Amino acid sequence: MAITWNNTIKQQFTPFDISHMKQITGNSLKLDDYESVKTWAGQIWTQVDNGYMPPGNPWSPQWKSNFQTWMNTGMPLGDADA
Repeated sequence: MAITWNNTIKQQFTPFDISHMKQITGNSLKLDDYESVKTWAGQIWTQVDNGYMPPGNPWSPQWKSNFQTWMNTGMPLGDADA
């Protein structure tokens, strides 16, 4: 199965992650919004890859791989009900 926003990526962001990033970016980065994450993907990747994000709970190697694959395949949205 292809990795898409709807079937994989959006589930990797916790409610804490979403709230925290909205707060520290003045609501500029919305981890619960496809377009926002797509726009910020490069910066998100840098932070995730270096273990700085999410704060206090860095992603597993599998989740990092999911995000990188998603970026490398054009950041597909996927089916809305996926």
